[in-house]
Amino acid sequence: MSQRKLDPLLAGEIEKRLPVLREDGELTDIRAALHSLKGSLAMAGYPDLSLVVGQLGARIREGDKAAIAAVRDLLKDALARIGRGEPAASTRFPEPPLGLAPSRIEARYRAEYHLTMRDRLGELDGVLSSTQSSQSGLDAAKRSVHAMKGAAASVGDDVTAWYCHGLESRLRSVAQGEASAAAAIVELARHRAIIALLLEDPGRGIATLRMLSGEAGAAQKPDPSRRPPRPKSQPPSRPPGENTEDGGPLRIAAVEVDRFFERIEHVSMVGHELTRGAEMARQTSMRLRAAQAALHEALRILEPARFVGNGGLALSRIESATATLRANATNAERSAAAFRRSSEVVERRSREMRAALLELRRTTVGTLFERLKRAVVRFADEEGKRVQVEVVGGELPIDRRVADRLYDALIQLAKNAVSHGLESPEARRAADKPEVGTIELRATRLGEWLRIVVEDDGRGVDTERLRQLAVERGIMSFDQAERSQEGELLLILFLPGLTTSTRADLLRGRGLGLDLAEDAVRRLGGTIHLRSAENNGLVATLEVPSDQSVVDVLWLRENGDDFALPVDFTGKLELAPSGFAGVRLAACLGRSARERAPVSVELRVEGALPVRVGVESASAVESVAIRSVPSLVALSGPFSGAVLRPDGQLKLALDVPLLAARAWAMTR
Repeated sequence: MSQRKLDPLLAGEIEKRLPVLREDGELTDIRAALHSLKGSLAMAGYPDLSLVVGQLGARIREGDKAAIAAVRDLLKDALARIGRGEPAASTRFPEPPLGLAPSRIEARYRAEYHLTMRDRLGELDGVLSSTQSSQSGLDAAKRSVHAMKGAAASVGDDVTAWYCHGLESRLRSVAQGEASAAAAIVELARHRAIIALLLEDPGRGIATLRMLSGEAGAAQKPDPSRRPPRPKSQPPSRPPGENTEDGGPLRIAAVEVDRFFERIEHVSMVGHELTRGAEMARQTSMRLRAAQAALHEALRILEPARFVGNGGLALSRIESATATLRANATNAERSAAAFRRSSEVVERRSREMRAALLELRRTTVGTLFERLKRAVVRFADEEGKRVQVEVVGGELPIDRRVADRLYDALIQLAKNAVSHGLESPEARRAADKPEVGTIELRATRLGEWLRIVVEDDGRGVDTERLRQLAVERGIMSFDQAERSQEGELLLILFLPGLTTSTRADLLRGRGLGLDLAEDAVRRLGGTIHLRSAENNGLVATLEVPSDQSVVDVLWLRENGDDFALPVDFTGKLELAPSGFAGVRLAACLGRSARERAPVSVELRVEGALPVRVGVESASAVESVAIRSVPSLVALSGPFSGAVLRPDGQLKLALDVPLLAARAWAMTR
C-alpha cells in the first residue's frame, strides 16, 4: 500500500482524536491521543509532521496550554489538505516542517552534548579537507552524520536530529562512483555549516533554512570536479564550563587528541627502529668476532711460516686485519648498547606521554551509562513504553575517546531494545510480565579490554522472520536458512539495510542501525556479538580495548603468516600433545594445514568453555595498537583489526569470540 493510499486512514485517525485536544481536556487523554497520532503520522509517511506533533506534545507535558491550540490547528490543516486531495504535509528536506520550533536541551547536558557534536563536526572537516577517495570520504560522512543524529536525539535536540536524519538519507541515496561522491561532498560543506548554526542558534538556523528553501529554485548545481576548500572551523557557541580564561577546565577536541596519539605512536616506532638497530649491531659484532677468531686460528696454524720467504709479511697483514676486526666488533658492541639505551629512553618517554595524554581524556563507564540511561528513558517515552535501566560496573575507568565511539554503537543497541525488544505495557501484562521493562547495562574489565553488555527482557528476535528475510534477500538458500543455528542467523542483523520492522520514522525501522554499531566497534579494534537471553530478550556483547593506547598480544604463526591474539583472551599455551584433539587455526580461517599442530593455544571466551586451537608456533608477547579494518576484511577472517609492525607490515588481529565459535563448531 502506497503512502498516499494511507491518507484516508490518517484522516480518520485525526478526526477521531481532534475532539480530545481541548484546553480543558484531561492531560492523560491528550497525551495518549498525541502519542497515537504521532505514530500514525510516521506510518503514513509524514515523519516531519510527526516530529512537530511530538514537540508540541512535550510542551503540553510541561504545562503549556497554548501548545494544545497549536497542535489542533496543525492537525486541522493536515486534515483539510487531505480533503483537497493533497498530501498532509508538503515540505521536503531541507525545508523545515510547518510549526518546527527550537529544541529545549537541559542545561546540565548542554556542555557535554556540544563537545560531542564539535568532535563530529571535526570529523566532517576531515572529510572535506581530505585528498583521499571521495567514496571513502562519503562513507565516513555517513557514519559521522548518523552518530550526530543519535547524539541529538538522546538529549532532546529534535531539530538537529531531524536535519541529520534528512542529510543521512540524502547521502545514502548518492549513486556509487567517484563523481557522484565528489558532488555530494561539495554539497556537504553547506550542510556542515547549517548543522553548526542549528547548534549555535536553533531559531536562526530554522529561519535560515526557510529562507534557503525559498531560494532553492535559483540555486546552481555544484561542480563535482571541484573539491571544496578546507572550511574554517566554526564550532557551536562555547558551552558552559569550557571557558579557560577564568581558570575553567580545558576541553580539547577528540580529533586533536587523536593526532597527538598518532605522533606518539610515530615516536614509539622510532624506538622500535632503534631496537632493531641494536639487534643488527649485536649480530654484526658477533660476525666480526667470529671472523676475528677464524683469523686468529689461521695465524696459529701459519706461525711456523713467519720465517720462511714472504710469510712474515703476509702474517703481519693478517694480524693487522685481526686487530681491525676486533676494534670494529668492539665499536659494534658499543653501538648496540647505545641503541638499546636510546630505545629504552624513547619507549619510556612514549609511555609517559601516552599516559599523560590518556589522563586528559579519562572518564568512567558510569558517565557513558548515564548518557545512555537518559536516551533510553526518552526513547521509551516516545514509544509509550515504560522502562527501568539497571547499571553494573559504572566505576570502571575508560578512555573518553573509546566512550564516545562506544556511545555511537550503544545508542543503536538501546534504540533497538526499546523499539524492537520491549513490548508495550499492555502486551507485557498479557505475557504475564511486569509492565515496566528492564534494560541492563553491564561493564567488566578484562585486563586491557573492556566488555560491555546490553541486555533486555523483551520479546527477543523472531528467528523465523530472520530465516524468511535471509531467503528473500538472497543471503541464504532455503536449505541453508533452515539448517542455520540462531547465532548464525543473528549475524544477518548486522547487514546494511536489513530491518525486521514494519514501521519507519526518524529513529528506527530503516535498517541503518546495527551495521553502523558494528562499524563503530570495529573502528575501535573490538568485536560485537548477539545472543538470546534466558528471559527471551536479547544480549549484545561488545569487547574493545579500554584506552585505545596499547594492547598486549601473543603472536601466532600459521601457514607462514603472523596473527595477533589478545593476551586477555588467551589461556594455556603448550606444545601440542600427540593426541591433540583441537583444530588448526588455518582451518578456522578457511585454509588448509597439516593434521597435527606443533603448538596448542587455549581460547577463553565469556559464557563458553575454553577451546584449543593448533598453530605452527607462538612468539613473545608484544604491546601494540590495534587499528580498524574494513568490514569485508573483518568478516573474511574472523579478524577484529590490524597491527602495524615496526617494519611497515600490516598484520591482522584475531576476533577471539568468533574464532572460538568456529573452533567449537569444527570440533563438534
